[in-house]
Amino acid sequence: MTLETFVALSASLTGYPASKLKPELDTQKVAELFYDTLIEQAGPKPLATLNDAFLAIADPTDHELIKIGIFDNPETMTLAKIIIRMWYTGVWYYCNDPQDGFVVSSKGYINGLVWGTMFAHPMGYSVSHFGYWNEAPSTT
Repeated sequence: MTLETFVALSASLTGYPASKLKPELDTQKVAELFYDTLIEQAGPKPLATLNDAFLAIADPTDHELIKIGIFDNPETMTLAKIIIRMWYTGVWYYCNDPQDGFVVSSKGYINGLVWGTMFAHPMGYSVSHFGYWNEAPSTT
């Protein structure tokens, strides 16, 4: 699986556009970080199986085709779920056990999709000024 295929697959799995997951001007390199983690952790056979299943899907934006081609297939479903969790949380979870995993890196955790999805920031990290929590949120 190439980095480009991983980003396209990730866009299909997460619902975020590839341009958000791997922006043109990318100082964080989160896609590369998660790709390297996938290559190190997944194993060649599951990775090749998922790659082939994704490339066989005629329209990677069609959620029904993704469901049939990836999530209805027990050989690809688990790894797809791991990739989704990694993008959202910055954590690599082994198989389906949410207690068994590791934080990919602080950069992956801070840039996890979950924070923007719920309009929050990671615990212990914020780009806002000190004391912002003491001010009423803006309504605009």
